This record gives sequence, structure tokens and C-alpha cells, in this order.
Amino acid sequence: VFILNQGDAREAALLIEEAMTILDETGDVQTLSRFRIPVLNVYFTAGRIQRGLEVLSRDGDWQTQPIDLENLASRALRAIALAYMGRLTEARQDLQTALRVAATDQRRVSWVHAYIVEVDYLFGRYDNSIHHAQTALISADDFGSSMFASMAKRALATAHVLRGDDALAAEVLEEGRAAVAEGAAGHQFEGAHLALLAEVRLRLGEHDVARSLAEEALASSIGSGARLWEIRSRIALANVLLETDAEAQEFNRLVICLQDLIAATGATIFQGFVHSIQARWYSRHGQPGQVKLAWEQAHKCFVECGAQARAEQVAQAIAAVSSYSVKA
Repeated sequence: VFILNQGDAREAALLIEEAMTILDETGDVQTLSRFRIPVLNVYFTAGRIQRGLEVLSRDGDWQTQPIDLENLASRALRAIALAYMGRLTEARQDLQTALRVAATDQRRVSWVHAYIVEVDYLFGRYDNSIHHAQTALISADDFGSSMFASMAKRALATAHVLRGDDALAAEVLEEGRAAVAEGAAGHQFEGAHLALLAEVRLRLGEHDVARSLAEEALASSIGSGARLWEIRSRIALANVLLETDAEAQEFNRLVICLQDLIAATGATIFQGFVHSIQARWYSRHGQPGQVKLAWEQAHKCFVECGAQARAEQVAQAIAAVSSYSVKA
């Protein structure tokens, strides 16, 4: 866990695998149960989501039992893993249940509130997100955890993004950069933090700044072996390329890399994002035959993942393309 917090998910995952080998040889399931949370954290950040759940399937039936005070942290971490695997509805339900259970014992779970905002972002909808983000920030400050505070600040910025206030989101993210810098407690989240900031700066029209941030996010993610944040960073960079005079070869290489990463990590939620980016690229570069197909692929992905708000936005794009085709 210390290694993960220092920003090396790759090395942390290797150590977990070594530990799993020893536990398999000794049949020590009890130890696995004690370290369920760090195992989930490491595998999630390293982008080995399915592997983490497979490893922990040896630890009894905690994944299917009702959420209670004993397993709520594990189930909340499992929920965010499910969200990136494209099971958004189940993920949000489990996170909401975890919050209700925590409230019965007056537990402060700032990170669960932060993860709910993350799921809202994947859904593509604002759903009382600012309340969860603010609660996460207050709880993290009360608890005195700089790592949870860095998560809460990104959640607050994400809530502002969902409400359409990119300027305020940028302000929050800039203030939070020190908390995710190398050596800081929240360094494992630097890639995600900078990728979101790049996305925001791009919408504010700051193309050069956005590209620099996306590249910085990518370097941080690759350096730390955080493949989920690498995907977020590459998506941010792809969006920058859409808005600039990028070469088709550079864009296509980026898309291929994204497809490979999604396949390797199991983070299927991002497939719809990639198809959407491709549709916009085809539209801007005079490839009408590919535009509708890419939008339809994006729509299918979002529907399958339960990202209804994003699916509805894509449906509007498909309708616009169809209408244009009829007129033409």
C-alpha cells in the first residue's frame, strides 16, 4: 500500500501477486480476508480489475452477501471497479447502500461520496453530485487525510463539470495539484487529476495548455503503472487532437492504444468514449460513411453499460446525422 501511495501501482501489483502465491501455497484465506481492501486498491489502480475480483473470490462469499458494517469498505471498492467494468447501475446501488450502512454507525466515508461523483461522471449526468463532493471534502478534512482530501477535491471539480461550470472546476483542480504531486499522499491519483484538468482547459479554449496537461497526465500514469488513469489521459489527449491540426496517423495510433488498454484492463465503460471521439474525428475530416457507424457503436456501448445520459446524447448525434443524410 505504501508503494501504491507513492505512485507505483505496477510494483505494488507485483508484490500482491507474490503474496497471493504464498497464500495459495499455505492455504491462508484468513490473511487474504484481512488485506482485502489494499488488494482491491492495488489491482484497481493498476488496471487489473477483473484479476483483483478473481483473487478475492477465494475469500468466501463477501461479494454477494448483503452490505453491512463489516464489508462495506470492500463492497464500496468493488463497486467502483464494477463501474469501470461497465456495470454502472449495480455500482451506484452498492455505493448508496454502503453510505446508508455507514450512517447507522456514524462512520465518515469521504471516499465513498467521492466515488459516487465518479460514477455520476461515467453516467454522464448530474445527480446531487455537488452534495456528495462537498460531504467528501468536509469528511476528509475532519478525518485529517490528505489523500482522501485530494480525492474529494477531484470529486468537487467533477461535480462542477457535470453542472457545466468548467471555470470553477479548473480553479478547484489547480488548487489541488500539490496534493497529487510526486511525494504527496495523493500521488497515485495524479494522472486522473491532470486528465480532468486537461479536459476542462480544453473546453475553456486553452488548447496548448490542455495538450501539455494531457501529456503530463499520460507521463505520470505510465510512470506509475496506473493504466486506468492512462486511459483517461489518452482520452483527454485524443480530445485535444480533435480540436487541433493533428495528423491522422497520430490520432489513429492513439485510438489503437486506447483499444488495447481497454481490452487489457476490462474497463469497458471507456469503449463508448472512444467510439464517440472517432465519430467526431470522422465528421471533422470528411468521412461521412464512418460517422454514423461510430456513433451507433458508441450508443450500443453506453446502453450496455447503463450510461443512459451519455446514450441519450449520442442518440441525438445519430438523429442529426440521419437527418443530414436525408436532406443530402
